[in-house]
Amino acid sequence: MQFKNESFLIYGLKDSGIMCANYLLNLGANVGLYDDDKTAYLSEAVNSLIEKGSKIADYMGDNEDNYDEHKNKMVDYNIVVVSPGVSIDNPNLVKLKRLNKRILGEIELASLVSKSQIIAVTGTNGKTTVCTLIHKIFSEANESTYLLGNVGTPFISCADKLTNKDVTVLEVSSFQLETVHNFLPHIAVITNLTQDHLDRHYNMENYAYLKKRIFKNQRESEYLVLNYDDLLVRDFSKEARSKVVWFSVKERVDGGYLENGKLYYKGEEIIDADDLNIKGEHNIQNALCAICVSKIYGIESKNIHQSLFDFTGVKYRLERVFEYDGITYFNDSKSTNCDATIKAVRQMTKKTVLIIGGKDKNQDYTLLFDTVKNCTDKIKHIVFMGETKYDMLKCAVKCGFLDVSISADLNMAVKIAILNADRGENILFSPATSSFDMFKDYTKRGEAFNKIVRELNEEI
Repeated sequence: MQFKNESFLIYGLKDSGIMCANYLLNLGANVGLYDDDKTAYLSEAVNSLIEKGSKIADYMGDNEDNYDEHKNKMVDYNIVVVSPGVSIDNPNLVKLKRLNKRILGEIELASLVSKSQIIAVTGTNGKTTVCTLIHKIFSEANESTYLLGNVGTPFISCADKLTNKDVTVLEVSSFQLETVHNFLPHIAVITNLTQDHLDRHYNMENYAYLKKRIFKNQRESEYLVLNYDDLLVRDFSKEARSKVVWFSVKERVDGGYLENGKLYYKGEEIIDADDLNIKGEHNIQNALCAICVSKIYGIESKNIHQSLFDFTGVKYRLERVFEYDGITYFNDSKSTNCDATIKAVRQMTKKTVLIIGGKDKNQDYTLLFDTVKNCTDKIKHIVFMGETKYDMLKCAVKCGFLDVSISADLNMAVKIAILNADRGENILFSPATSSFDMFKDYTKRGEAFNKIVRELNEEI
């Protein structure tokens, strides 16, 4: 793609959009800016882009009465770079696509300019843990490795600086996969697939279709790492042209597997499961997945073993953060769907008060509360909060779990949880939903929980 003198509309002015605009301006491109939230235009970052030559493209251009000579029309631009937070069925994007404008995302743009080898990881849960673990293994084996994408740092931030000696470990969400066309990772990974983001993707068929896009351009020379234990993911292999490598905690497969309490790769023992600091069956799957990727790339087993042995997990993923007055607090803010919270509940070894709720994602909560009802030896009380609190309450009562409270916000939820927890018990913050009703993202939500817990216990 020729960038100089080409015209790009940046649709969505969050971090990745701002970085894309800066990158394109530096190459001499004509850049327009648009966000559905007009307050985005007031930021210092947008003002800086305007000073560099960008213009606000504040309307579609089909009503000349709204014309402003200081602004451009969206239709003035040939290529539209869409931020992950903007749905592909946004009415403006639909119109632009009908006008034959090229639609792509930040991941696609970055992959066009990067020369690095890409390891791309998607799935409903485990993406961040797997990516962080792969990055740790590669880095400690002295590979030049970058951890980018949905994990926190946009790919475009350093894409043009990466060489063919570098490895990019890229976490890719279903939102980002909506706008990929030519994206081609050398190793693609799908961790698992359960209900998530149905408020945006409408049904599981659409969600699964998007996840499969991570390997649609792969050829026989690339690799696809799949979860054999997930029947839906296992079925994806039928559509793959690349070499499929499996991981499983249930069967001996051609790849990574668990047998007699040890993790193997194609017959070679890598590590004993008891030597992992990250516990639970789902984390054994995450470790096996990272082992497969590392062995495909050629990392020595001794390096993989040491990195796995040292790895203590990802921040805000079932993180044991405090113990005050005999109560242990677990911060699982990264739990953004029901399946993640179910896994967290199953890891509790003491009586636990669960704080749950956030922004609605059109999930079915039945399995979650059926699980909680069958874990009364673990979950003694639930505090509901956020946009979903009443829907969750109705489902919990329908499933027969009645030890519940309703809270207006996270601060009150923690206070209620403390009142219901006794010495020697746990408080688990595992929302099972996204954070966007009250917080910018799960990290801000996690930070808020820790701050509230600390301040409340200092008052006691």
